[in-house]
Amino acid sequence: MGHRKRDERMSRSVSLLISMLVRYPEVGTVKYEPRQQTIRMSLLIHGELPAEDFARLEQALTDTLEVYHLLEQRPAATVEVAQESYGGLTSIAITRDARTLSPEEVYVIIELIRERFAGRLVSEAIDFSGEDEMIAQDEMIEEILADLEDSRNPKNLIAIREDGRLMVFQK
Repeated sequence: MGHRKRDERMSRSVSLLISMLVRYPEVGTVKYEPRQQTIRMSLLIHGELPAEDFARLEQALTDTLEVYHLLEQRPAATVEVAQESYGGLTSIAITRDARTLSPEEVYVIIELIRERFAGRLVSEAIDFSGEDEMIAQDEMIEEILADLEDSRNPKNLIAIREDGRLMVFQK
């Protein structure tokens, strides 16, 4: 009985990561760390990101999320922004606590990065059947995030987008 519940929680966590990748083609990886109860989304941009540009992005993201959390009356426990360079690409990673993260907030984060890096953001072309499919993905993300608050999944998970495929690994 305990294994079935644990497997179901694992399946829900995997569904969350896949839904985030499907909903946002700009997101290259999503990582769930149950011990810290955090979700880390990484996006790639073409080219190097100078330190002053990253500082402006980090400030814009933290300011935007601070206002968002104030309006939602749901303070965030973890908001971290980091970058790593890989030759001609820069990874921007946003880490949020899973307890207060919402689909609307993910949308706000992605939109801010889309605006800042228009034309430079690495994105996979995904053909949505319409707005109904995007709404369904948002609803699934919201439902699973709510479930994560109550569950204890002991496994770190990472979902990666590569060449049109979505892969999920257990760490």
